[in-house]
Amino acid sequence: MQERYETEFIFKYWLNFKNVLEDFIIIIIINTLIALTVEAIRHDNSFLLSFVVSQSSGVTVSSMVLFSLLIFRPQTWKSLLTIAVIDICLGVWIGLQMGIFILRHFFHIVLDLKIHGLGLTFITSGIILSSIIFYFLMHCCPE
Repeated sequence: MQERYETEFIFKYWLNFKNVLEDFIIIIIINTLIALTVEAIRHDNSFLLSFVVSQSSGVTVSSMVLFSLLIFRPQTWKSLLTIAVIDICLGVWIGLQMGIFILRHFFHIVLDLKIHGLGLTFITSGIILSSIIFYFLMHCCPE
């Protein structure tokens, strides 16, 4: 019975709008740093591309995880992690599709994800980075 309520502190933390806003600002800053890092490594003037894709994926993953946790209210760490894994994978894919849409329709940049395995790179790095961010945000919630 004690195991049922071990994730309750997460809901108390996220029911405060200030905490949610702070976490989203942190996520936006982290995603901007990721885009700047990619630009520094690649040197191909693709900051806009990296910025749009990282922000759309990051915000989508964060929103999906937040709303799923508030809707399903997992009672154990196992159910919390199951929801998070599903949301991270789907969120990265949906965020990538949103990023492609934004780039195409607002900036007239057509992104071919098949070139050099770019799609797989975006998805893999998005899942890894989103998982790391999720881990750190879970540990920032005061118990």
